[in-house]
Amino acid sequence: MNKTNNKKKNFLHLPFSTQIKLVYALISTTIFLIILMFFWVYSIDKTPIFLNIGNKSLNYIKIEKAKEQTALALTTYAQKTQKFTYKGKTIELNNKDLGITINIDSTINNIPRFNFLTILKKQKIQPSLTIDKATLINTLETKFNLKEKRAKNAKFTVENNDTKTASIKLQKEQEGIKIDEINLLNQLKNNIYNLKTTPITIITTKEIPLIKAKDIENKENLVNKSITLKAKRKKYTLNIKDHINVLKFKKETTITINNKTYQIALTTKEINELKNKFKIQETVKPTITIAPIKQELEEQLLKDITYPPSHAKIYRDENDKVIIEGKGEDGKTVIDSKLEKVLSLALENNINEIEVPITTIPAKLDISSDLQAIGIKELLATGHSSYYGSPRNRKFNIKFGTAKYNGLLIAPGEEFSFNKILGSVDAKSGFKPEKVIKQNKIKNEYGGGICQVSTTLYRAALLAGLPITERKPHSWKVSYYGQTMGHGLDATIYPGVSDVKFINDTGAYILIQAYVDKNAEDYFKLYGTKDGRQVKLSGPFGGGLSYRWEREITKNGETKKETIYTKYKPIPPNPTGEPKEDKQKEN
Repeated sequence: MNKTNNKKKNFLHLPFSTQIKLVYALISTTIFLIILMFFWVYSIDKTPIFLNIGNKSLNYIKIEKAKEQTALALTTYAQKTQKFTYKGKTIELNNKDLGITINIDSTINNIPRFNFLTILKKQKIQPSLTIDKATLINTLETKFNLKEKRAKNAKFTVENNDTKTASIKLQKEQEGIKIDEINLLNQLKNNIYNLKTTPITIITTKEIPLIKAKDIENKENLVNKSITLKAKRKKYTLNIKDHINVLKFKKETTITINNKTYQIALTTKEINELKNKFKIQETVKPTITIAPIKQELEEQLLKDITYPPSHAKIYRDENDKVIIEGKGEDGKTVIDSKLEKVLSLALENNINEIEVPITTIPAKLDISSDLQAIGIKELLATGHSSYYGSPRNRKFNIKFGTAKYNGLLIAPGEEFSFNKILGSVDAKSGFKPEKVIKQNKIKNEYGGGICQVSTTLYRAALLAGLPITERKPHSWKVSYYGQTMGHGLDATIYPGVSDVKFINDTGAYILIQAYVDKNAEDYFKLYGTKDGRQVKLSGPFGGGLSYRWEREITKNGETKKETIYTKYKPIPPNPTGEPKEDKQKEN
């Protein structure tokens, strides 16, 4: 209190003119701070005072307006062409052909805002962009005929390959020229960052070949190699000598630092600078490029093993029937780089036969909300069998029988019976006569082949980890059932005699999708809700007439193991003879 009184006394003892000046200073400071705060509030959603994109001013305007003007400027610029000159020749190319993408959304989302700390700083919006360097260089080399002027690595050639006098020649390396990539990118980025179209001068530099004749002169034996690619039942054999252009070589560099070896890409200049400090080793390895044989490979192999995914849409129609559009079938593709890698490894390691690396493209599922509400959310398992070589009526019965199960729902806790859905198997129900097994004999009956359907469903239930309550194998080892997965996983049925049954213990509904395709393949897919169980099916073990499969189901940390035994009977010498009795029937 005394201090406050003292301050007042001190102020009052000041000359009046000084008192007036102090009051004015206080008022001025307060007014300045109020104005400054108002200016700050007013500037919250504004751009900096000095901001440009290209030559266009975006000084101190609303951010949304700046975004609109920036997007318009970039869209307009993206539609323009870039000019390139080389030795008197000028060409114009659009950004798309050059592999240039201007990312408008990314650019406008990063427009700077007003900030007192940078109030007097001149700022420029730099467009966000991606440049596919390979496309850029390839396009320019093609347009200016520079491809043939690039350095050429040493390689092997084959002369008179179609005659008995065919000979392998080692072609020496040649120096060349290449586009100066750094200079090119600097000019190009300068144009784009400033929204200019200034002609870009192509500068070339000397290019030294990476692979020299001395590096590969002892690798002539590779030319006579052949590699067979396998996929399903298809094969394609690549004879290097017949397709000599697929054989390339690459140089791998390793550097050893503190007893640890690293593979690293180094230029010749970098290697020369480091070789006195570290242990550097260069190794020349063979590689395969499939570009020269891509069309032949596609026609003879890939077209039969690759296909796009078949997405599925699942919903109920106005009659409350479950409709499944599409197969929900994953696609298959072969990625060039992966195929080239396995071919190169095979060639390097003297492997004559390899499997084609096939990549899965997942199918998309569009399931209605009402079906998801009862647990139809995802694929649980797929049962699959094939029946190539089947007679016409057998194929008909399989397709006809499979359709009966498509779209069926299995309630939680329900024991599903194959025969209950199948119903009568006779002419009236639509089946055709075909061979069946009756007490160790073969005879024609309606519905022959329906066991292919029950087998496929049985496999789906096995792979889903569902409890199997009834299953019986065929008496004989029928070849159809071993085409896919192998023998020992077939399930014969006959109304009133044998059935396939399993329990839905997932706690949610299960939906069956069943279909056949034109190549004699039968599919059963089970959709539902995964409960964390993991299923491992191993086999077949054994051979001849006895087979064994092992199923492991792991859930909540506990693993249950099951053994599936199948023992077939020998096929009798006269299987088409008439049976004495008619008790056991299979198809």
